[in-house]
Amino acid sequence: MKRFLVFVCACVFASSASAQVALHQLSENAELIAKVQSMPASMLDKKLPSVRLADWLQAVGGPSARIAWALDTTAETAQSRAFPDCVEAVATLKNGQSFMVMIAVGADARHPFFQSGWVIISRHENIDLERLSDLPGAMARLNKTNENSSHTEAKNE
Repeated sequence: MKRFLVFVCACVFASSASAQVALHQLSENAELIAKVQSMPASMLDKKLPSVRLADWLQAVGGPSARIAWALDTTAETAQSRAFPDCVEAVATLKNGQSFMVMIAVGADARHPFFQSGWVIISRHENIDLERLSDLPGAMARLNKTNENSSHTEAKNE
């Protein structure tokens, strides 16, 4: 009976410790995401204004855009070293289209940089972004594509 109680106590302690580690990790992830959201957009691309990245992305997406933020981590392997951990911002627009940007944070979260991004125009076409300042132009192209398809649909009716 004594062994059973020791075993139960050990299991409770182990699960409590792992829950504390998980909560600590969630807290660190939330802090890292908040840091990226609050950084000036100009820190990632000198062509951009010195406004919070989250505010700039919201302005580019428009007032109805919903932006979801997440930390994408990779397991440490020889192959994954080429792919740093990233904070992702995925914006869903009112017409169901979206854009995504990834800000690499890697091991040195003090020096984040723009990793990649794209605007999804349709199921068959997207625009890759070489730099964050390309996003407004890609969004303009997306809007133009939407206008052209609206005009084509109106003519066909």
